[in-house]
Amino acid sequence: MDDLSERLRIHDYTALQTLGLVALYNRIGLLIDDAHNKTQSADSQPSGVYASPETPQRQRKHRDTPNGETAGRSSSIDITNGRKRKSGSSRLQSPESSKRSFEVVAGNGKRNMKSAFARVQARAGDEQTDIDGGALGRRAYAAGRGAANADRGLSVAAVETRPAEYGEVWFDRYQIVGKLGEGAFSQAFLAMDLYCTRMGRRHDGTRLVSIKRMAAHEEVIGLSEHRTLTMLNALDPRGRVPIVRVHDMFRHGVHACLVMEPLLGGTLHDAFPRRVKAAYAAHDTEVARRVHMDMIRAVVRQLLAALTHMHSSALIHADIKTTNVICGDAHSLSAKLIDFGNAVGDGDVAEYYRSFEIQTVWFRAPEVAYQRPFGRAIDVWSVGCVMCELWLGRPLFTDMENRSLVRSMLKLRGPPPAALYAASPIYTDAMRAWSAARPTPGFRAPEPSLDWGAPLRAQWLRHSLHVGDDADADDFIALADALLDYDPEQRPTAAEALRHAFFDGTHFI
Repeated sequence: MDDLSERLRIHDYTALQTLGLVALYNRIGLLIDDAHNKTQSADSQPSGVYASPETPQRQRKHRDTPNGETAGRSSSIDITNGRKRKSGSSRLQSPESSKRSFEVVAGNGKRNMKSAFARVQARAGDEQTDIDGGALGRRAYAAGRGAANADRGLSVAAVETRPAEYGEVWFDRYQIVGKLGEGAFSQAFLAMDLYCTRMGRRHDGTRLVSIKRMAAHEEVIGLSEHRTLTMLNALDPRGRVPIVRVHDMFRHGVHACLVMEPLLGGTLHDAFPRRVKAAYAAHDTEVARRVHMDMIRAVVRQLLAALTHMHSSALIHADIKTTNVICGDAHSLSAKLIDFGNAVGDGDVAEYYRSFEIQTVWFRAPEVAYQRPFGRAIDVWSVGCVMCELWLGRPLFTDMENRSLVRSMLKLRGPPPAALYAASPIYTDAMRAWSAARPTPGFRAPEPSLDWGAPLRAQWLRHSLHVGDDADADDFIALADALLDYDPEQRPTAAEALRHAFFDGTHFI
């Protein structure tokens, strides 16, 4: 590590080095500090000791300003001597005053910051991927999932594009340095926490955080997610459960913002194909298939562990999918579950019985699709869909509306038990179409029977997923078949699924 990096003294240095962001981080810090030195007065007040927002019981000590007021917590980093310099702005500034504060700090150096970022930022590129052998070689990996700078080990979730918000300081504390992604109701940004304390001790440096900015007027979803994550994190104080950690929440203009730990490895939807491609490129087909299966074990095991924690707290995630699982870094499949804005308590599910507008359609459980009472088992079905997607390289179902999804379920799993779903009007229409259908080409059942037994369902699932005949494949099909059971009472709970033989000997991560 060079002298500049030593003076920077950031405890996230190792993570930054892995992600290829050290040069960007250092240059931004130097330019901000240079602009600060040019625009601020030469004399500086002695720094006080401030309590962390995470330890409110600790007494604060404020320094007096010349006009008798006390200074807040906003800070900038003096990289030349490794000291944290306190500014005089209040921590509870309005967004407008926060913006003015940044303009004072940045000054004439803002243009230099832009050019520095342009020189070192990672530009995402689309890379067509193809895998020889196995189901992946024949499936959707050839469609291409972004693999930006894979040869340099740089995560695609790192700064892909320079956001318009780049350089802004939100809440007089978090400086935006990149954009991680966006969804229907939110955007995720990478930011530097300019004031960082841990365990009641002050550190000379900063840490990276991710900020989830909710869309305007969607603060209710943000509040719900913050409340859910706060409760789940409190029940897991050591952070052993693979659920994202939340640190803070604040308002920025009309947006509610959640401050969370930075997960920079990309979504499972993007990161997993790159890892599988590397496995097939490095090994022969048979070995690569075993590595691939081991990777699926590792990811699904973490996902079930997260659901076990949630379900034991009487909560349903209700939106399990590959884009809601984030890898911690670019070099492992250590992943965490995110996006708890749709989480539902066991006692609140009846509120959805009128519209049944819950779960993403591709991962929707049959009891929701047929508009029947549902519970925690809908998350287990979604895990089964994720598990099959990780093997196939494409989503198990790709229907955009509910009735089409029901038809796709019939093709994969056969007709559902009449005793469970006959009361649904959707069931009547679906069975009428199923009875009139011709036998599926290549399928061993001579007739589209309304009575499929368990062996027949498992046999057809194996055929549809193109899984082999080895022991790993047998365990894979057995677990997938159980997770995708039509009867929610027959599906294993998340805790029971973790004890399945498929997870014996998991050692990949």
